[in-house]
Amino acid sequence: MNLGLTTRLKNHQNSKWIKSLGLTIPIAAILWITLLGRNLEVLDINLLSATISYLFFTGLFFLMHYTGNTYKYRRLFFVTLSICVVIGLISHIVEASGFMTP
Repeated sequence: MNLGLTTRLKNHQNSKWIKSLGLTIPIAAILWITLLGRNLEVLDINLLSATISYLFFTGLFFLMHYTGNTYKYRRLFFVTLSICVVIGLISHIVEASGFMTP
């Protein structure tokens, strides 16, 4: 009796992993096009930051589906995204004008 329960549990975990991966592949393709689809130099810092962002956001999406803790990973996603937007905006303002005020 216990052996059957263990087998069903393993099959459920395998199907859950496969289902989560199947849902992640289209999102990974869309993120690949939006983040890495531009003409980036091979050793450009933009390529490095885009690759790190791609892996981070794709990993978060996979974990949301695999674990079912959507609130936890969505919160991490939004906090990280807001911090990155602020850093990017400040760097572009400094680059364009030479100082912090617009």
